[in-house]
Amino acid sequence: MPENVADVMEEWLITSPIQDSSGGVSGWLDDAGKPAFIYGEITGYYLSAMAFVGRYGRRRAAAAVRARRAVSWLDRESRHGEPPRTRVYSTGDEDWRNDLIFSFDLGMVIRGLRAVRPYLPDQADELIHRYASFLRAMWCAGQPIDSHLARFSTKEPPTKWSTVPGPHHVKVAAGVADLPNMRDLAEITLSHWLPFADQEPRELALHPCLYFLEGLVQLGHWDAAGRMYRHILSRGFRDGLLPSQPPEGFERSDVVAQALRMAVLLDSRGISVPQDDIELLVDTLRLHLRDDGAVAFHRPRSDGNHWNCWSAMFGYQAMWLYQRHRAGLPIDNAMVSLII
Repeated sequence: MPENVADVMEEWLITSPIQDSSGGVSGWLDDAGKPAFIYGEITGYYLSAMAFVGRYGRRRAAAAVRARRAVSWLDRESRHGEPPRTRVYSTGDEDWRNDLIFSFDLGMVIRGLRAVRPYLPDQADELIHRYASFLRAMWCAGQPIDSHLARFSTKEPPTKWSTVPGPHHVKVAAGVADLPNMRDLAEITLSHWLPFADQEPRELALHPCLYFLEGLVQLGHWDAAGRMYRHILSRGFRDGLLPSQPPEGFERSDVVAQALRMAVLLDSRGISVPQDDIELLVDTLRLHLRDDGAVAFHRPRSDGNHWNCWSAMFGYQAMWLYQRHRAGLPIDNAMVSLII
């Protein structure tokens, strides 16, 4: 793997088959490069990633083309008055997630659309309004953002972090806080969950905890994010393994990438993170990388892998920011605003 890992990861995001001919973006690929399903939330992340590449990367023209395709997919899939199905399979829709509309997914789509607005302002503005209306319709005034709305079935979904309200919705709030008619939704959600920054997250998966921190720093609450991050560090890195969800100790590349990205962001703002911890996260993320820049969800193995698309996007940005910070270059507010 070359020294400039971020460039290799960027190339994979541009040239791999994670975006199909329709413009939608897959959740992951198998070892043969076959997409698992198209995922609206991940299409939103991809827009944010392409906006980041378009501003700071090498493949800027290609990123603009990819972004336009993704926007067209989000447009087509929502023209009937509802958001896209959560997971769009080529062989059918037998997935409990498709019975629900998730507020977090809508928030990530809105964030992505706003990030790529410079590429196609008129279409993006229309879609930002459309998806914000979907999110607003799910909101109960005076309450923080809820997790989901039933689309078809009234059956209770499995209890997961994605199916309950939680501090991860602060990342949604950060993406809509300055939109017309969304400020109250964002302010109530932030004020409800901000005290969580002073709690030790031992009963919540690190993945949504780190989403919470990402929303906090975008809203300017750096000290609160630093306090929560210290709680996360206190859980320890067991022989290089970052615990992703208690009580399990398996290692997820998306969580490793999120933790590295947040460590670099905090350290760049003078909220000190031990350098040994940063380097351990870098080394751990590298263990998930394939030579072409793909990122395995778990460490690559011989009996089949899951080359994860959001891990690749989080990992690309984490490594780009790490390399910049290590070179002594500033990480400014514009970069923070494009957190994937």
